[in-house]
Amino acid sequence: MYEIYCDGASRSNPGEASVGISILKDKEEIDTIKKRIGIATNNVAEYLGLIEALKYCVEKNIMEVDISVSYTHLTLPTT
Repeated sequence: MYEIYCDGASRSNPGEASVGISILKDKEEIDTIKKRIGIATNNVAEYLGLIEALKYCVEKNIMEVDISVSYTHLTLPTT
């Protein structure tokens, strides 16, 4: 089973921003993504962290994954 943990932050709000993503398979980290995204708000950085995680899943054809985000205002529909 894959697990992805993603986060985004800005130095000030808005300010220099980055995203960080950790990808695990069977509880072992197999990859990371670290990316500077330029000037952005904290909210934008959080959303872009999730988008980068989803892009990774598409590129690697990962269909079953648990994704955890640190941003409490980020809500997605579930089925």
